[in-house]
Amino acid sequence: MKVIVINKKRLGVSLIIIGLMFLMVFFELNIQKSLRLTALIQNNQGSLKSYAAMKGGLSFKLPEDWTLREKSKWGEEILYRGDFTSKDSVISGSLEVIANRSNLSDYMTRTRQVLKENNELLNYKTANIKLNERNGCRVSYTFHNASGLSYIAEEYLIEAGPKILRVSFHVREDNYRESLEAIYNIVWESCTFN
Repeated sequence: MKVIVINKKRLGVSLIIIGLMFLMVFFELNIQKSLRLTALIQNNQGSLKSYAAMKGGLSFKLPEDWTLREKSKWGEEILYRGDFTSKDSVISGSLEVIANRSNLSDYMTRTRQVLKENNELLNYKTANIKLNERNGCRVSYTFHNASGLSYIAEEYLIEAGPKILRVSFHVREDNYRESLEAIYNIVWESCTFN
């Protein structure tokens, strides 16, 4: 017969550490929602306004004081396009649903080529992301337009079968702050589409 000796002190410390880990996860989930609101307030954005497009097939949220200009038809490949601008005109961008005849990787290669042809492209970086269990990619880069102005761009591309959701943000380099990324995340994570 084996006798198992348990060190009560170590067991107690281990249980306390495990309990604290669970407590930290619980608080992190609750605080994350509060941090999003704080990010909006910190960037003078206020609350969010909900939008629906494509006969309810697309929904998203933008800060309440941003303007949205929807385009009904933007060619054969782009099924929906909405251009948005922040109240202070610091952030501009677009939300597009694109009919994709290939895969996300091929689409990104084509768009990168177009960017290179039309602009001086710097610091091009990609990272994998997920939105509602759908795979996608986050693309960040700096570009100089024909006027010589430098912009920092962030794009979020999510693949859903034959469609791609593309959410793009552009900010002049001298107006860029890292805290803007919190607003970007709030906007693209609010998107749902079929």
